Amino acid sequence: MKEIRLGDVVFACRTAGFAAYGIGTLARWEVESRGKNEAQCEAILSATMERFGKHMSALFGIHVTTTGKSPDVRVGCKDERGCGRVFVVNHRSSLDIMLMLAHLEGKLVSRADLANWPIVGPLARKSGILFVDREDRRSAANVVKEMIQKIEAGIGVIIFPEGTTFAGDEVRPFKPGAFAVARRTGCELVPVGIAYGGGAIEYGDETFVEHMRRVAGSSKTHVGLAVGTPTRPLPGEDSAALAKRLHAEVQAQVEIARRSLG
Repeated sequence: MKEIRLGDVVFACRTAGFAAYGIGTLARWEVESRGKNEAQCEAILSATMERFGKHMSALFGIHVTTTGKSPDVRVGCKDERGCGRVFVVNHRSSLDIMLMLAHLEGKLVSRADLANWPIVGPLARKSGILFVDREDRRSAANVVKEMIQKIEAGIGVIIFPEGTTFAGDEVRPFKPGAFAVARRTGCELVPVGIAYGGGAIEYGDETFVEHMRRVAGSSKTHVGLAVGTPTRPLPGEDSAALAKRLHAEVQAQVEIARRSLG
């Protein structure tokens, strides 16, 4: 008889909880948004995604230490002009998505295949995630247009410009494409750094299913989240230079997040 490990039991329970709460979230959204106008639906959706992010963080045993923001209040999506912000974040784990929903007000930019995943896909589509196939230039160009539309409408956007997940605190070079959005709109960019305690939750050389099994099987996950000072593109600064400058600022926030873990 195969031995049942505690981590497998925890994984199964959390997966079931995720599925149940996800389905419930979709059903609640359909009821609450019925008969509402676009602005009302967006406000309901924003509150729904924050609630989902906080609930999932609790379900998966995520304990967050925040720097540069209140631990209980999301960072707002607009600047003083009413223009949407771009949150620039390093990417370390699948848990990053839950953290972003709970702590930052904005639409995530994510890999295109996420839209087809069971339960996750419908939730992602309903939440307004901007899907991009990084190997398809047309897809990349379309998501840039979508980002501009969101920002001009006063809706924040959350990007992981490293392009994929990496282990460790070293922030990899940023892809400059998304920074053209900031240059076009003049919006604020907010550097955000994530650091996981012990590094055991980071996405290493494994499949997504293996990663989620390991993550969901952990009793507690400690993470530092540091939010830096908003900045704007400088006069004459091109996308590559802007990406390089934000890379340095995100790296600084990662180091702050790491120190916050003790």
